[in-house]
Amino acid sequence: MYEVELKAILVKPQEVIRKLEATEINSYAEVHYEDVYFAPDVQFIHEERELRVRKKTDIHTSHVEVVLTYKDRPFDVVSKSKPEYEVRLSDFETGLVILKGLGFKIDVRFEKLCKNYSIRFQNEVIEVTIAEIPQLEHQYIEVECRTENISETGKLFELLDGFLHDIGIREEDINNSYYTDLVKNQQGLKE
Repeated sequence: MYEVELKAILVKPQEVIRKLEATEINSYAEVHYEDVYFAPDVQFIHEERELRVRKKTDIHTSHVEVVLTYKDRPFDVVSKSKPEYEVRLSDFETGLVILKGLGFKIDVRFEKLCKNYSIRFQNEVIEVTIAEIPQLEHQYIEVECRTENISETGKLFELLDGFLHDIGIREEDINNSYYTDLVKNQQGLKE
């Protein structure tokens, strides 16, 4: 599965959220994420691959979902979008124990508070997230679509770029930094 994603710093969050909420919203949820990223070695990190255990808790319903995700090397060097593979786990702590037992080391751990929207835009469904990470100064907006076919990614990038423009995101606010790197830099952990 190819995750086509663009991310931007939210310079004017209230204005963007107002425009976002004026679109055709299919669904909305507020979710707390606890993310733990693992790396078997430094080469894995340099290749920009990711192995993550994520605990997602719906703030309103308290429903919990745990997902193990592997993200391969980026297929797009500008956005750093990656092929992504996921499987559900029954227990967050057990997932961490298994990966540690297999020799994986924790690279970084952090939490995100997110407002997740599913929006219809130009006959496509776009997943939109307003993300706040306590260690970081800014809020971010992420927009993404998924496709099984890499040949469709170009048109999806154009769609996402157009959507961001429509809700007031400026080109200079687009940011392709990984949250993992931003958090590690903030914590003084980056190599």
